Amino acid sequence: MTGTDSNTPQSATEHYWSELPKYIAAVDHAIATSHKIAMRPSDSRRQYWASVLFTRLCSAATSVLHLCPGSPVNRDGKHWDFSYLAPIIRSVVQTALMLFYLGTEALGEDESKARLLVMQLRDCMERLLLFQNGGADQKNTDGFEKQTRQLRSELKSNPYFAISSPSPEAGYAAAAFRMAFM
Repeated sequence: MTGTDSNTPQSATEHYWSELPKYIAAVDHAIATSHKIAMRPSDSRRQYWASVLFTRLCSAATSVLHLCPGSPVNRDGKHWDFSYLAPIIRSVVQTALMLFYLGTEALGEDESKARLLVMQLRDCMERLLLFQNGGADQKNTDGFEKQTRQLRSELKSNPYFAISSPSPEAGYAAAAFRMAFM
């Protein structure tokens, strides 16, 4: 808030300068945490992917700092067109959501494996579409089609994913995914 009137909102510039140090501190803390746990072997695929996603989160958050005037890596920055930040921020949000989805909740083994398979299937399908829409030869897309079939098969045989009734106990996510991708 500005002045003595607590009902007067901050200007966008004032808000930016008050929040930037907090963002820098959060990024610095995340990078320090990443460095502290680096090179530790993963005990599971879930832990491995959490590590990969956290590293990606730190990298994208650092990229944001390069575009923020007044940040340690852009002290003299004068460019205030933040439209370039939108795709990076979207990536940060998607990565944070995926990190939560795959790596932070306490889950049973079947649900944990189902979540990983869902992520791998989505990634495989995106790559397949990329190659198909880019005019790639059939021989270049065959591997992705084969992997898509294999991942779908693994998902269908997963006990958590095989639950058919969409109830809170059964998992709405599994039922919604089956309707969309199977």
